[in-house]
Amino acid sequence: MKASDVVRFPFVGPSASLEKIKNQRDQVKRLIRAEIEALRFIRERKEETVALISKIFRLDEAVAQKSYDFSVSFFSKDARIDPEEVKRLIALEKEAGDISGGIPVSRVADLALVDEVQREQAGR
Repeated sequence: MKASDVVRFPFVGPSASLEKIKNQRDQVKRLIRAEIEALRFIRERKEETVALISKIFRLDEAVAQKSYDFSVSFFSKDARIDPEEVKRLIALEKEAGDISGGIPVSRVADLALVDEVQREQAGR
């Protein structure tokens, strides 16, 4: 059993300030497209991904395989994050005293651009 079998948290992906999203929207969308392609590569091309893990982190093949098997479930399938996972993370941060007051998910995560990129890709 892995931690991801018991509880899920949002895995960190690309982030951008509201100003960057407003002023450089096309660049942010390109980053999201690259994220989606990378996630697809990781899931669909396991052998190549394991080889990259082995090479980049200088691990033998067996350890790289175990690392892949352990961590692949943590990655989003489509660059989206689950709002419930974000809520859990906010609650933990609040409990630890790192934040105060109520923080809505919409202030932390906005999937509008991810949705837009996915619609564009579906229309191709």
